[in-house]
Amino acid sequence: MNPDQLDQLTTGGPLLLAALVSVLAGLVSFASPCVVPLVPGYLSYLAAVVGVDGPAAARAAALADGTWVRVEGTIPAGQGDSSMRSTPTMQVVAVQEIEAPENPYSY
Repeated sequence: MNPDQLDQLTTGGPLLLAALVSVLAGLVSFASPCVVPLVPGYLSYLAAVVGVDGPAAARAAALADGTWVRVEGTIPAGQGDSSMRSTPTMQVVAVQEIEAPENPYSY
């Protein structure tokens, strides 16, 4: 099947088949080697898992999206995983709002 036939099928063919082709294309792109390391963080984001705990975690959760903060805390021993298959949970001790930096990007 050449690209023109696929384009014609998805725009003028059965909707169920077009949806199936779209889902399969998404799965193939999601399973690419560049994306696989991002999956745990992405799934945590979808599940609304913040990954913070401790006395100041509630303050951090109450801040508006896009707020710049300075966070102090520790990551308990035993959470380091060289395979990057887990997301460590930080025990937050203090959260302080800060001004946005002039250049927020690191090079």
